[in-house]
Amino acid sequence: MLVKKRFEFVDIVKGICILLIIRGHINYSFFPEWVNENEFYTIWYVSGFYLIGGFFLKEADLLNPKNLLKKKIPALYLKSLYFFLPATLLHNYLLQIGYYPASIKPFITLSDWGRALGKVFMGMSFEKLVEPLWFALALFYGLVFLSIMAYGLKSINKYSHMNMFIVSLIACAISGYISNYTDIHFPPRIATAVSSTVLIYLGYLIFNSSYKSFNNKCIFVISLVILLSYTYTIGAAPGMLIGMIVNEYPDIITLLVGTLAGVYFICYLSCYLEHSVLGVILAHCGKESFYLMALHIMFIRLLAILLSKYPVCGISIDDFTFNTNFIGFFILFFGSIVLTFISITLVRRIKRLICKIG
Repeated sequence: MLVKKRFEFVDIVKGICILLIIRGHINYSFFPEWVNENEFYTIWYVSGFYLIGGFFLKEADLLNPKNLLKKKIPALYLKSLYFFLPATLLHNYLLQIGYYPASIKPFITLSDWGRALGKVFMGMSFEKLVEPLWFALALFYGLVFLSIMAYGLKSINKYSHMNMFIVSLIACAISGYISNYTDIHFPPRIATAVSSTVLIYLGYLIFNSSYKSFNNKCIFVISLVILLSYTYTIGAAPGMLIGMIVNEYPDIITLLVGTLAGVYFICYLSCYLEHSVLGVILAHCGKESFYLMALHIMFIRLLAILLSKYPVCGISIDDFTFNTNFIGFFILFFGSIVLTFISITLVRRIKRLICKIG
């Protein structure tokens, strides 16, 4: 019963995070500008996924990189490859039919194609059609790096939770400093993965030691105060940018405290949403979060192109930025989710049919 509850609980949390990610790709605010809606969740809604990624990490896999690779290559790398590879092969076609904006350059030479496909197989692609899947590949590399850290510490008889946390914290600090305060070129996918190691390990420690604390009202209030404080101070500062996609954040303390506060905030709420209709819906979104991550941008742009001709929707498109009114937001947000669910349902039914025929 406890295991089932934990999975339901985490699915709700993942569902909230993925819906916030989808919401963040559509420019429409439900509140006056002074509310700073975006600043409230940008510090944790992506980084929180890394923390959640450590919830069910097993120590046996952590200490054995080979076992971890056997599990995570199919679950993260190959699943991402199935989307990035066809999207890259369709790159020029999507430009020709006007789906991609003119600002995106075509692949002309063999060198262009070689670089693009090389990035796909190395897990470094940013192909626009499925770009949000960068997260899954960064998580894959983060888990691998964390496992290598654990294996290395164990091999010199220095493995402990404290040493793991210290090493991952130092790795995050170095990665963040290089990305944000130097001109040293560091592949953003790898930089983000290195920074994510401390978040993943924190998630592992928290979920395996103090799961019940997620129903502590005092900590919930403290988390909310931290988030509101960030929203109107650091988050509201001119030029403040946070983008885990390029490993961009103010500093390691802000990243860790903001992520912990944000995750606790939604974990607390999720405990009360279990067994409710809303909880069931959010849990379903959480279970399908990988596919929502992969396909929502594709469907948002498709719907935006089709509906931009109708003034009532108030949709204007600037590359992959979508400005809209309430009606347009409603259609783009819920439409992308529904179309994703329809797509994966059809694919699964076709696969089952093929298996039966075979």
